[in-house]
Parts: sequence; structure tokens; C-alpha cells
Amino acid sequence: MNTYYEHIQDNKSGLQLSDHGNFVYPSHFHHKIELFILKSGEMTVSCNGSVYNLTGNSVAFFNSYDVHEYLSQSENLVGFCVIIPPAYAMRFAERNKNKKVKKPNVYKP
Repeated sequence: MNTYYEHIQDNKSGLQLSDHGNFVYPSHFHHKIELFILKSGEMTVSCNGSVYNLTGNSVAFFNSYDVHEYLSQSENLVGFCVIIPPAYAMRFAERNKNKKVKKPNVYKP
């Protein structure tokens, strides 16, 4: 697996929202928290080497420095990617110190 550090994220501030529709993205990591909200369609993602299938009304959570990628998606996908700087999530980080999310698929109907 070829993984890279996404340096471009270091220079961006504030929340970032993407809804461009094409969410196939190679294996990468960065210091920011990433949420992928899948409203409809199907998608395959990986996080730290484990592969997950998402269906409509699912949320995938990637913590700081989790190695993640968006592998494939259905044609009718409606989704949003939110990238959150750690400074915006300080209470989350303090409360969850030394804890890891077991699976990034937070909600699946």
C-alpha cells in the first residue's frame, strides 16, 4: 500500500466541506479529523488497513493520523466530506485521550 501524508491539509484552516460527488481517493493521512457522511448510494472505504462497506445514511469517522482511503462508490452517490482541524475538536480530544475508534463506520441503518 502506498500511503502519503496529505501536506496540503497543513496549510488550510477552518472547516472544509466537499460535496463534489467523486470520492475515490488514495490512501493518505493527515492531522485533521475527517467525517464522511453518505446520504445515499454505496461506498467502500478503508481505515488503518480494514475495509468497510457503507450504504445510505452512514457516517465514517477518521481520527487524526488514521490511514484512510475511499476505494469505490456507486454512480448515484450523494455524500459529504467534512475535514475538521484538531483545534476545533479540543474537547473531543481531551475527553477521548488514548482511546481509539474500533471501526470508522459510526452509523449504518
